[in-house]
Amino acid sequence: MTHTIKCEYCKKEFRVWPSRVKNGRRFCSRQCYNLSNKPNKVTMTCKYCKKNYEVWRFQLEKGKGQFCSYQCAGKYYGEQKTTKIERICEQCGSTFKVWISRVKNGQGHFCSKLCAAKSRKKQIKKKCEWCKNEFTVIPSNTKNGRGRFCSMSCKAFYLNCKKYGIKQLKPEKQTINWNSNIGWLVGLIATDGCLQSGKSRIIITSKDYEMIDHVKNIVRDEITGREYKPTRFEREGCVWWSYGFTSKLFYQFCIKVGLTPKKSLTLGELNIPEKYFIDFLRGVIDGDGCIKQRNLKNANLTPDFGFAIYSASFTFLNWINEYCTTLLNVKGTICKHSSSKNFWELRWRKKDSIKIAHALYQDAAYYLSRKKVLVDPYL
Repeated sequence: MTHTIKCEYCKKEFRVWPSRVKNGRRFCSRQCYNLSNKPNKVTMTCKYCKKNYEVWRFQLEKGKGQFCSYQCAGKYYGEQKTTKIERICEQCGSTFKVWISRVKNGQGHFCSKLCAAKSRKKQIKKKCEWCKNEFTVIPSNTKNGRGRFCSMSCKAFYLNCKKYGIKQLKPEKQTINWNSNIGWLVGLIATDGCLQSGKSRIIITSKDYEMIDHVKNIVRDEITGREYKPTRFEREGCVWWSYGFTSKLFYQFCIKVGLTPKKSLTLGELNIPEKYFIDFLRGVIDGDGCIKQRNLKNANLTPDFGFAIYSASFTFLNWINEYCTTLLNVKGTICKHSSSKNFWELRWRKKDSIKIAHALYQDAAYYLSRKKVLVDPYL
């Protein structure tokens, strides 16, 4: 059933459904509705055809309503796109032409994408907080605490040192050169060390803290300049130590020598200079070698001793044996170890072992004291 209401503009009565009244029906026609909103319209002049037309105020506030129709807007912008003006490139200074519409939109400052990229890459010099080397960085990258490191590896080293209390005592070496200390360390890594896969990290494990202390000194003085803390482990009354350090340069140095991750069964001939092979051999004996002694308690027999090296790689032991034969004129014997069929033992007799001992401990800086003590009576 319809209701009779009065139009708010023309004051005429008209009939309307109750649901329309609930929805806010106030005018009798669209014409009355438009006439009532006329104060909200403004008379404007079309930019293209120069005719006068009416437009809503809210459209002007949004930056619209500049044309009387879509046709006039299309024709206006079409003519703008076909018109170019000359500009000077802000980067290289050359003259170029650009659309008027791009200039009005705040673009058209550069003659090419290359010049635009160069303008964004005006770099400044900074010093890396980790390696102290100078590097260049975009000014925008120095905001919010960025641009402090020359590489992600330097940032990782800095954060890890801060987290685990590692101290950078000396500048890190930029090159690794062979010497007696590096030779001993390579021999130790070949036996008691581990190169982690996918990381530039090397770990050495031993029950002798003296050996770990020697490794720590060499790593600090010859490689990284950092002092890492060894980790102590204990299980069922047995104590051992683990020492790990990170150096991409020394890791690649070990790879070039011939060491690889998971090397126990695949270890073969290594690229060791002849001058430092004795230091390398001393590291191998300190790692997986031993000194066998016999007839110590029997006064009627002459005390006997000999060097022995154990490994799961026959190729590695055979290479050491041949190198020692060429260099020291000593010949060892390779046989299977009694505890395992896949475990090999290289051993020398007393006469040859004395020759090896004289070569090993002459002017040696790093060695395992408990093994040298056993050799001292024969030197």
